[in-house]
Amino acid sequence: MTEKLELDRIRNFIRLFQAQYEEESILDDICDVTVYQEKLSERYGEIGNWSSRWGDAPRGHSDLEYIQLGKRSLTPVEVLNSEQPLDVIKSFVRSLRLGERNYVLSQLDKKAETGDIETVSFEEPSHEEFQKWCGRVENPDHLFLPLDTDFHSMVFNWRREHEYFFNNMGETAKSGPNVIQIHWVPLDTDIESGYLISSEGLNVVRKWFNDSPDPSGFDHDPEYDQFSVNRPLMVYIGNEVVYDEEEDSEGFENKVDFLYRIILSDLMLDENHAIKLAPTRSLSSE
Repeated sequence: MTEKLELDRIRNFIRLFQAQYEEESILDDICDVTVYQEKLSERYGEIGNWSSRWGDAPRGHSDLEYIQLGKRSLTPVEVLNSEQPLDVIKSFVRSLRLGERNYVLSQLDKKAETGDIETVSFEEPSHEEFQKWCGRVENPDHLFLPLDTDFHSMVFNWRREHEYFFNNMGETAKSGPNVIQIHWVPLDTDIESGYLISSEGLNVVRKWFNDSPDPSGFDHDPEYDQFSVNRPLMVYIGNEVVYDEEEDSEGFENKVDFLYRIILSDLMLDENHAIKLAPTRSLSSE
């Protein structure tokens, strides 16, 4: 028997998903996030001299390049109808959070390749090296390092030696007046360089549902669109429930095409607000 989607349950699922994402997203911590705006001329037409009245506003963000982060999958109807979906939602949010981190780091890597940011080679992340790195970045506040076992031990030891422990701020260190949060990036992400950044100098534009076209090649039910209006996290649900004959878990045979996404611009970067840190030896997590 085909199980049906329940509108009220779907509303609760999507609202909880959006709230959890907005609470746990890393993007607002490591970047200055700007809400997408059209050019005024695109919205209102060519009326008068917009430039003299609105400064840079008429340019808007329409000319930037955008990518989407998210996932599409056949999801059990019972999961979406669940009264307690938090565990599933947390796994979705964790995936988005990692996607945000990896996207920003990959954008920084591209800028290092083109010479837009400096690349600094290092053998070990000693305290002395850390302080030198901080002198190259204006108001640094986030350090991303590959999770090499020896790197992690060394940083832990000098953080303990210098008593770099601050309540409720996770793993941190200090350089002058700046408190820097340290993030360890697993080696299986294929990101083997480090990055020291100043979040105030990194900017991305994030589109919301109202600014975005429907996802390409996805036939969805517009009844559920109302739950994503005026939200940065967009959730789409397919038109029909399908029966998965290969699913042998009772209650999970009925599935629906499910897609969630966020849409971000290419990273924009102010001068002297990031450096790439390139290890000079092979890394290991063993």
